[in-house]
Amino acid sequence: MKTEREFDRLSRAWLDLMPSEAPERTIASVLQAVETTPQARLPVAALWRSFRMNRFSVAAVAIVAVAVVGGGLIVSRLATPAVGRPSPSPLEAPSASPSANTGSALPSSLVGSWLGGHRDLSGIGDLSGLALHVSPGSLGISPPNDVNVGILGAEGSLAADGRIRITTPATDRICGPGDAGTYSWVVSPSGQTLTLTAVADSCSARATALAGAWWLDDCKAPPCFGTLDAGTYGAEYFDPRIASRAWSPRFGALTFTIPDGWATAGDVPNVFSLTPAADYAQETKDGPAPGAIHEVDVFAAPRLPVQGARCDASPDERAPHSVADLVAHLTHDRALTVDQLQTTTVAGLPATVLDVKLASTWAGQCQEVGIASTYFAGSFGSGSGSADYSLGVATGERQRLMLVDLGRGDVVAIVIDSSSSARFDALLDAATPIVQSFQFK
Repeated sequence: MKTEREFDRLSRAWLDLMPSEAPERTIASVLQAVETTPQARLPVAALWRSFRMNRFSVAAVAIVAVAVVGGGLIVSRLATPAVGRPSPSPLEAPSASPSANTGSALPSSLVGSWLGGHRDLSGIGDLSGLALHVSPGSLGISPPNDVNVGILGAEGSLAADGRIRITTPATDRICGPGDAGTYSWVVSPSGQTLTLTAVADSCSARATALAGAWWLDDCKAPPCFGTLDAGTYGAEYFDPRIASRAWSPRFGALTFTIPDGWATAGDVPNVFSLTPAADYAQETKDGPAPGAIHEVDVFAAPRLPVQGARCDASPDERAPHSVADLVAHLTHDRALTVDQLQTTTVAGLPATVLDVKLASTWAGQCQEVGIASTYFAGSFGSGSGSADYSLGVATGERQRLMLVDLGRGDVVAIVIDSSSSARFDALLDAATPIVQSFQFK
């Protein structure tokens, strides 16, 4: 189980990363791309749920581009995802008809928000990924968190040969007026992956920005990526070493490889979440239903709770928090049954493996849960947008806990967690190879 706290404070922290108003050049470069793109709704503070609050939804405030035009507010989600993946098989590829598509609108399979890994573009600031916004008549690219940087804005149409034809109507960050380009494209059978290939472009920097793989942004409670094709990806916001350095978006600070049938369900600076796609399909913008947790979570900087805390897990920042300290606390907690398994490695780093469940003799109940339960670790948010989280377990819940020593005092907790004991073994089998693929930058 996991809870997150102080959502209003987190929302303000995310907003602090962004300027208060959009300059004219941002409007010029991004407006066309967002005018018909489905708009993301700003989240509201979550209500208490059984061992889970609205998963990460407050952090969506960090990834919106805002343009003020004629008193109106245009909001477009700018989250980002993956490192690389296999070339997709074509579901919808360029048409070869000679003239039927000349100057026509871009097809519906392209319209929406797509997420991409880091591109080496001068002037975009940090090492975050990018977001591609496509409307029937335009394309736009922006980085996350910074509305002041409109990287690309172009008119777009489908040419006679089925390729995408784009033209810069006005100077943007990387191209000049009239710069034109032609791109071939392929959408994967799932509709989740778009691959763009530059055929020709008079603006070479735009070819660098556009070419490559993009992943459909279908996150239900941003920031996350939603359902993904099989491949290797990088987290956009999660930073495993957030306790020891100032946070800024670093795409791929955590990388992972998944088969088909998985989704990323949350990505904030100190918490990252993966869940089977079938379970993700049952979620809403508020996350999974009460008692339906079935996922893999990665927590940066876990801390021991203050002494005697059972239903709060407010971390004791003065207490030691090494892997050995955390293990000693868990194994001596009378509310828990802990089986210490073999030590293993994750990303080549030492990891202590524990199986955790509520002790059969424990009857204490946390009020917000309503059944026998306890918390055993937690962390205050470290850096803008971080979640204040608490880790715990309830009756019927099973967890595989891996405490990974990153060195230099940094620790991450990887939790394979299911509310249903009957489903836990299947989740463990499916999730273990994914966990073994983790790499921490």
